Amino acid sequence: MERVTDEQLLERYVASFEKLDGMIVDEFSPSSTELLAVGEEDKYGFRRWKPIKVETPQPFLREIYAELPDHFHFPPLFERL
Repeated sequence: MERVTDEQLLERYVASFEKLDGMIVDEFSPSSTELLAVGEEDKYGFRRWKPIKVETPQPFLREIYAELPDHFHFPPLFERL
């Protein structure tokens, strides 16, 4: 049995978004979704969003951890989501 790498696992997880969500940007979407919108509006005036790959710099993670209980850290795989 072939071992699935963390990178493959993340890619599969993100690919499932399209299967489980309409990925539509509308008035009910969080404002941050608009930043991920791609392409032109469809005939109903909606655009679709697409996830993008972003590396979170360690200083940003440290800011998050500073707000959480002592010694709490997400697993490395979660830090990459």
